[in-house]
Amino acid sequence: MSIAKEVKFKMYTRNCPVCESNKSEVLFSNPDYRYIDAWGINYKAPLRYLICENCTHIYKNPNIDPLQMRNMYSRLIIEPINDKENESQRLKMHYESFVELTEDFFRELKTPISMIEIGCGNAELLNKIYNKFSTKISSIKGIEPSLELGRQLKERVNFEFENIFFDQLDLSKKYDFIILDNVFEHFDFPHDELSRLRKLVSDTGYLYISIPDISFAIRGFVDMFAGHPSNYVIENFKLLMDKAGFYVEKYDYKYKWLNCLIRLKKASDKTEEFNFHKIKGDLVREMQSKLKSNNELLFKLKNIIKREVELLKSTNGKMLIFGAGDHTQELMTHIDFKNTVIGLIDNNAFYHGKTRLNLKVYSLSQLKELHFDKILISSQSFHQDIKANILTLEF
Repeated sequence: MSIAKEVKFKMYTRNCPVCESNKSEVLFSNPDYRYIDAWGINYKAPLRYLICENCTHIYKNPNIDPLQMRNMYSRLIIEPINDKENESQRLKMHYESFVELTEDFFRELKTPISMIEIGCGNAELLNKIYNKFSTKISSIKGIEPSLELGRQLKERVNFEFENIFFDQLDLSKKYDFIILDNVFEHFDFPHDELSRLRKLVSDTGYLYISIPDISFAIRGFVDMFAGHPSNYVIENFKLLMDKAGFYVEKYDYKYKWLNCLIRLKKASDKTEEFNFHKIKGDLVREMQSKLKSNNELLFKLKNIIKREVELLKSTNGKMLIFGAGDHTQELMTHIDFKNTVIGLIDNNAFYHGKTRLNLKVYSLSQLKELHFDKILISSQSFHQDIKANILTLEF
């Protein structure tokens, strides 16, 4: 099955974004990787991850041209606004991670604080946080660069919201608590972003930063590093914070995320020393093992899917693929679905009725109107929610 017309990203090379070292080792490479935005436009860029010899930071190099990536970010919808009463499992995990790490902080607050979330997505996490700690919060704001999410959020949220990128935010106002939930790993230039955060946070304020822990790399058709420009472990994350004048006061690994509570560094805070040579050796072995394991998994998955597709072809059967994003786009580069797939299913209402990957996108409610034999769930992050949704339906 052919993929829609592609736009080629421009690429640039860089040194380690944490320590600026130019000494590194290649961990992973895919010269034919693709992305897809909310409007169904496809982008192609080589995907190569290096590990820094100096601080073990795993980063994308070459990296996508910042202006092109900015344009694609504005055209993304990572998580759609949920019209249902039932929360997604992913939202529950993000919320529980936040509460577990910050509950003591909020309990000990004497006066209400101002709060902002950088990259609030569909704002469901920010709403839940405000509902729980409303008596502790004097003002609340979210910013999000996605144009479509911004259009929807302006009509729905009951707090201050701006449809902008972080570098467009007015830094003259300070906040007591700043949330970056699965956002920081997307920054190409973390030192620049931390400089902005220093101007934005009050003298006694805190940051909550939650990032995927690379030790728990995801598996499946989409790359294990999830396309992130930066992938941290706690040691080089602490090093980065220290260089920027911050101090990681508390952290945990709930739900395989590295969740950190961070404040401005005090004179009494000592810089930690790490044996990055040993850390790098251990991490390289771990990543190589995970990549090998993922390749074995992909081999099995491709064989299973190919058998199912061939069986459908032999009986003139038809299939729907649940998922209209990067995972399905990558899946289609490995499997020939020609004359088998009749369409895509997705929970994102923005996609419904549109064509993505040369296929029409339907909603769950339209399943009863379609004639098909199988549904293939194509997702790494949301497969549990998708399966649960499908099982609630009656055919």
